Amino acid sequence: MKTPHTKLSGSGSKNIWTRLLFVLTTVGWMQNLQADPTSLDGYLNLSQVISKDDQTDRTIAYSQLRSLVDYNHEAFSLHLDGRGRFSWNQERRNRIDISRFSAHYGYASGWFDMGRLINAAAASARIDGLEAGFNFGKQTSVSIFAGLMPHPWDASLNTDFTTAGLSYRTGADNLQAAGGFVLQLYQQDADRAYFAHNLSWRPNESWVVFANTTFDFLSPRGILGDLEDKNPNEQNSLERIDLTNGYLLVHYREKKKFDLSFRLSHHHTILPSAWWRDWIDEQRKRVGFVVDGEDPIGTRRTSSQLSANFYLHEALTPYTSVRLDYRHSDDKEGYEARAGAKLNLATHGFIDLFYSYRRHYIADNHLASLRTEWDLWQSIVLEAGFGAMHHTVLETSTTLWLYDLDVGMWIDMRMVSDSLKGLRCLLQAQAYIEPQITVYMGFVQLVYRLGS
Repeated sequence: MKTPHTKLSGSGSKNIWTRLLFVLTTVGWMQNLQADPTSLDGYLNLSQVISKDDQTDRTIAYSQLRSLVDYNHEAFSLHLDGRGRFSWNQERRNRIDISRFSAHYGYASGWFDMGRLINAAAASARIDGLEAGFNFGKQTSVSIFAGLMPHPWDASLNTDFTTAGLSYRTGADNLQAAGGFVLQLYQQDADRAYFAHNLSWRPNESWVVFANTTFDFLSPRGILGDLEDKNPNEQNSLERIDLTNGYLLVHYREKKKFDLSFRLSHHHTILPSAWWRDWIDEQRKRVGFVVDGEDPIGTRRTSSQLSANFYLHEALTPYTSVRLDYRHSDDKEGYEARAGAKLNLATHGFIDLFYSYRRHYIADNHLASLRTEWDLWQSIVLEAGFGAMHHTVLETSTTLWLYDLDVGMWIDMRMVSDSLKGLRCLLQAQAYIEPQITVYMGFVQLVYRLGS
């Protein structure tokens, strides 16, 4: 199988100039757009990450740039959402991923898009191609789209994958629904077909209901066949229809007293499609083996959670939650009980403290955590957190303590000069402490926000 990758070779000074050119090009392009815009909104996010452990002395260092721009002029608009990762050593691959880069033209009866697109209604299907939409009144629309699909592994432009689909949106004042059907081809053969639907309903000010589902029709095993404990080779077409993702949220809020939330979710991870098997074969030839095995089928899990917040006072909010997990592949159960309280310090910040006990299938975890945030001045926010977990492996009775500590500071650079309006800086340090190893991380992030 041909799997194209975005390659940025070189290191040292040559790689530094490559990064600088990428940043300056993006900034310059946005400044040109700002010359005569109707509407312009976006930001640049530049971060530097350094991680090192005291056991292997391994250092991971890379820069990451994200650019998000939305430009609108009457019926025409441009949208860009992309990021690049540039490693300072050989521990990480360089990578550029353009999530979205498209042009949009809208008119009274519909719209037309071209470029790298994301269709949110159809489970965020991504294509390099075209989309045409049609409006039917103020609340209903339908769109059709087709094109090449970015590679599932690295989002690179390629001709192995093609995608076509249909999506829709409809609703009323308190009810909104959207979804779509998508067919994906791999080397001209049908590889995946799925239907996605989501629903949002707010009958009154107290109740909110949200749900989404994704059903796959070409999976090698399905939810009905698994529930009947049938071998994948013995499952018929109906039994192979798979619920790969399902989520339900029901939220109730009693003003100034309490709120309750119930969540139910079902998720089936990796499905071995044709392109996945080809990729596994390629990795086996490259490294000589694969950890996942010949035919990874993923894990099917169902979870439910009930949580509550109690507004005892404007400054004090105790909360609690109970969660149940079930792993279908080996009939293992897990659960978690959590209780905590958040103290709001008016305009000065907050303090959040909680304890939880979780049975994670084969382990017992006791976790205590403290987080706080303080507005030191109008332009500086200090954040800090500490967590301690006692971990016990049930089958071996092995126990150990794990700790993590982080501290960070957000700085509005406008305090330095009005010319730096829209520029913020985050400084953060973290430490993960285990019995045999301690990992240190340093993080610096610059965020530039522009708008008109």
